[in-house]
Amino acid sequence: MGIKMKKLNIYFYLLSLSVLVSCGLIKEQGANRNVENTPVVNSTNSDNESVDSRDVNQARAEDENQIQIIKNVEDSVEENFESSNKIKDAYNVAVIFPLMYSFVPEDFNMYMPDTGLYLSVNMKEALDFYIGLKLAVEDIKMKDKNINFFILNGNANETETKHLLTDRPFPNIDLIISGTTQHLSNELLKYSKENNIPLISPYTTDIPLIDERFYAALPSYSRYIEYSISELTDKFPDLDIEIYQDANYDSSRIIVNSIKNYLADNFDLHPMVYQSNKYLYEDNIDTTVVYPSVIAVVASNKETIVKRFLSKLNSKKANTFIVGTPEWESFSGLKDYENLTIYIPTFAKSIQSDVKLKEFSSRVKNTFGIKENKNHLLGYDLSSYVISLLNKDKLNYDLVSTKDLGLNPYYYSFDFIPVTDNQGIRYFSNNQIKNLVIKGSK
Repeated sequence: MGIKMKKLNIYFYLLSLSVLVSCGLIKEQGANRNVENTPVVNSTNSDNESVDSRDVNQARAEDENQIQIIKNVEDSVEENFESSNKIKDAYNVAVIFPLMYSFVPEDFNMYMPDTGLYLSVNMKEALDFYIGLKLAVEDIKMKDKNINFFILNGNANETETKHLLTDRPFPNIDLIISGTTQHLSNELLKYSKENNIPLISPYTTDIPLIDERFYAALPSYSRYIEYSISELTDKFPDLDIEIYQDANYDSSRIIVNSIKNYLADNFDLHPMVYQSNKYLYEDNIDTTVVYPSVIAVVASNKETIVKRFLSKLNSKKANTFIVGTPEWESFSGLKDYENLTIYIPTFAKSIQSDVKLKEFSSRVKNTFGIKENKNHLLGYDLSSYVISLLNKDKLNYDLVSTKDLGLNPYYYSFDFIPVTDNQGIRYFSNNQIKNLVIKGSK
């Protein structure tokens, strides 16, 4: 008996944005199961039964009722667990991105760099990710499963997204891939939660509305900074923490509020927050005084502002520990601040040999006529991860790591951990982070 080869398939659904004819996805089975309370068992005692006897029978009936309710809950939890780990012959993945078909001419080659057609950041990310996905599907030969990818144009408003989710011409969806740097549909998040379908976003990180079925393939700014803070507080539990905020922008406030909530929930700490428009221009540093060491979180990615912060903190003449953002890795002159030790959280890249990366680069160039970038690698590595995950029936709350799946990615590894607050699990974030430590030298 020979081995029956299974396939990876990609299906396109070209959706016009000007005409509300849309396709979508919905999962009728395996959705939320409501536990119905068992009705209270009525007593059949006779009228001449004593009050005490009725009380005993009523108490017994209530106890039996509560036992039945608990049993129903346990059965439901077990059923959900078995459903999430159910072995299947085929899996279906919806890839929903702003591909903007209605705005692209029929003869347009989307991969040619010099076309004169403007592509937004969202469209570029989507097309780059698709290139990586396509190459991953071409590379992986399946022996156990049929895995189908359905490509949908999701650059629509929330009303149109509802139609994407409810009017489908294809099978039930087991996993959703969606979300650019600038946008992730709230309708998709709601649908993911209500139908217990994992939603993995290659790009979306800092969004206000997320739930326990959302997986961020890249760590958020807040997650990066929390990682560095956690390492420093473990080493130096007695040091105070201060936060230095770059102006009062919405994006800066979101990050700072997230850090404050993290410190309050995990360490019961409530640090002072200093804003750049006040702190940087106040001459309140006495250089003759040795200020105490602190952990200073500088929530800014603007090099000019950051260096002003660091110069002023350095003038305190104290061994201060600084927590920055990933962009600082490209900043120059950080060793010049002799009184500072700087922690820069960065993505813990999984780099294969230069030869392998050159092979990938040549393949992208020869196939699509463009130079490879990190989005192509993200598309390839995340798609390979998803395919391997489904092929081994690991589609549950605790998604296994790239290492556990035996994958050797080009660049991006995945190891999802729960991000929690006092309400419980908020979402899952990729925990592939490391600290680049720069010690000042005189």
